[in-house]
Amino acid sequence: MMSVFLMGVYDKDTKSYRTVTKCGNGHTDDALDAINKKLKDKMTRIDRDYDRLPTWLKCSRSLVPDFVVNDPKEAPVWEITGAEFSKSENHTAGGISIRFPRVTRVRKDKDWETATTLDELKKLYDCSKTKTDIDRTAEDETPLYVKEGMDHKDIEKLVEEEAANTSGESSSGRKRNAEDELEQKEVKKAKKTKEEDKDEEGEKCPPGKTPCKYGADCYRKNKEHKAG
Repeated sequence: MMSVFLMGVYDKDTKSYRTVTKCGNGHTDDALDAINKKLKDKMTRIDRDYDRLPTWLKCSRSLVPDFVVNDPKEAPVWEITGAEFSKSENHTAGGISIRFPRVTRVRKDKDWETATTLDELKKLYDCSKTKTDIDRTAEDETPLYVKEGMDHKDIEKLVEEEAANTSGESSSGRKRNAEDELEQKEVKKAKKTKEEDKDEEGEKCPPGKTPCKYGADCYRKNKEHKAG
């Protein structure tokens, strides 16, 4: 049964499809059964043979799937969401991929002509360039080829664990940054106190001189003393 799918976008310039991410999350068992039955007669088995890839699919050797759809115009359109966009050396959609992808909706209202194109994907990526805790160079963690005996629930659990680990690392990083900032503030505070002590020492009466009875309230600061 097919449970992990290689997703892509259409490149109008080269009239080919470019891979974006691998997705094995979001489908129920019943949904997967229905998908496999629906695609059964529309797929050709190529057994990860790079030389058997159709000309319309631009795919790196490490991502060649077991099956490929005969006509991409008949392929279903799925809405994929994830933690964020990431950069990938393996995927061919301008180096853009998706971190922790998940199928959130089957878009029956879309077809190959109205689905997201490569140009639109690039615009979405540019708009998403904000500061995050996740490394943008990281690959998505969904395995394209799962171990024998694993079902989509096992895959989903694996990916969620990876996401949790990444989140934990990010939280640790934030904690370290907060500790560093606190330490810097303490150093600045100590330095400021030391400078103030130095200034007070400078105001003390020099050796051999009679101390002013007004001390810190001398005429330099006290108008009443100055008038007297």
